[in-house]
Amino acid sequence: MGISSLSDQAWNLSTLQALGLADDAQGAYVTCVTPGGPAEKAGVIGAGTCDEAGLRPGGDLIVAVNGHSIQTFNDMLSYLIGNTRAGQEITLTVLRQGKEVQLTLTLGARP
Repeated sequence: MGISSLSDQAWNLSTLQALGLADDAQGAYVTCVTPGGPAEKAGVIGAGTCDEAGLRPGGDLIVAVNGHSIQTFNDMLSYLIGNTRAGQEITLTVLRQGKEVQLTLTLGARP
């Protein structure tokens, strides 16, 4: 996909509050998008550039892939590895500024 996300260990109430997300938010928070990658082409928004450090608000929160609910980044990876393949078109459901947005993404080969 060409994204980086917060680790599951970093997902806690303090993090959610710092990002301006609901206290019960779940999903894969996009910290950065690889330039030229599938996610960028699909319009996924990251919170910053991939060479920046720190926690920043403004990234998309991926909450579903092909209608399959996503609880964590690792959950999303498991779903993608077990149910998709390179070249396949998928639908991401993201929360962006409090609104649900559907994005179509064509998966690339895993590096």
